[in-house]
Amino acid sequence: MVKAQAVTYKEHSKDLSSILKNSEYETDESKLSQEEILIQLLATPINPSDIAQINGGYTQAKTFDFVDAHIGGNEGVYKIIKSNDLNFKVDDLVIPKLPGFGTWRTHAVVKSDDLIVVNGLELDQAATISINPSTAYQLINEIQDWKDGDWIIQNAGNSQVSQFVTQLAKLKGVRVLNIVRDSRLTDVENGIRESEFTNKEFDIKKYAKDGRVRLALNSVSNETVWNLVNSLSPDGVLITYGSIGGTEIKYDARVQLLKNIKTKAFWLTKNTKANPEGKVDTVKSLIKLYQEGKLKDVGYNKVKYAGDLRDSVLEAIQNSKNGKQVVFLQ
Repeated sequence: MVKAQAVTYKEHSKDLSSILKNSEYETDESKLSQEEILIQLLATPINPSDIAQINGGYTQAKTFDFVDAHIGGNEGVYKIIKSNDLNFKVDDLVIPKLPGFGTWRTHAVVKSDDLIVVNGLELDQAATISINPSTAYQLINEIQDWKDGDWIIQNAGNSQVSQFVTQLAKLKGVRVLNIVRDSRLTDVENGIRESEFTNKEFDIKKYAKDGRVRLALNSVSNETVWNLVNSLSPDGVLITYGSIGGTEIKYDARVQLLKNIKTKAFWLTKNTKANPEGKVDTVKSLIKLYQEGKLKDVGYNKVKYAGDLRDSVLEAIQNSKNGKQVVFLQ
């Protein structure tokens, strides 16, 4: 009998310390069905979407019968500790295929279709491959015919996604201009202060010269969007994939008309639910890039599990303002 615990909640609130509970449960590994697999958590990140989901402002959380509650977390890496599926073996590293898995739990009984195998990665890489690198990879591939000398411009230039975008763009010969808060300028390559970028005198040609600015990435939805659109070349694309800075975006409609600018929304969760195998292909491509040394880790802070998963998760959440946090159980 495996004794396990999960970080659970039954109601939505911003007062996380009051609603998050440490729920204990047991799993009898001797009673696994023919195709079931028992996995053990190694590491799980804290993502803004996890907090938003608990707050009640994101997607509907699933209720898990064995704890009669929601389980937090949408990303994590596990190892297989028992498998009745011949295609999966003990000690394989795996991640959930679909969002809403409830990764803040020490153990889970799953079937093969719930998992993506990520063998060949370092644990640090496997812990976070599912969301930030995958988002960056799919954003980059919204455009298929990149040419050397093309440009991407993005706000939140020091974010995890943005740093992966910068790495992946280089592999295609594409340059990236990163807009960052003034105090974080030294944190990124090819960065520009937000105060300079939002100035009405800003001219993208100072940086891109005659290069085509084909893609603008918006994860903040603040006043930077105006010049993101202004900076795009004819037939450029603005993709919004976040709204951490506000809920309204504004740009000059005349610019959109004259330049034939397209605007799109991007949401990895929706893409994954609509096309799970597309997520599998994304992860496989990223694994290959990691193994070839073409993609490097983006640093994050580690929180060491000390026996109570709820306490570790809350510690990580409290530290989130200092950068991405990942709870490590191994």
